[in-house]
Amino acid sequence: MTASEREYQRLAAAVADWPVLIRRILDQHDATGTCRACTTPGGRMVIKAPCAPRFLAMQAQVINYERAELIGNHQ
Repeated sequence: MTASEREYQRLAAAVADWPVLIRRILDQHDATGTCRACTTPGGRMVIKAPCAPRFLAMQAQVINYERAELIGNHQ
């Protein structure tokens, strides 16, 4: 794992602490097609989904679920 990948995982782990933020990002950033949240109306740049914010939120959601399973298994 590269240094950049480690930093990205640290960021996803930090975002995992905020499930409301995860939900908001997932709600606002499209899963398929063109990301409406990242593409400026009338803009030349079109961002294909899943965009970077959605991908980060998906990674954070996985971490959040894994943490919940660990806690549940140790109760």
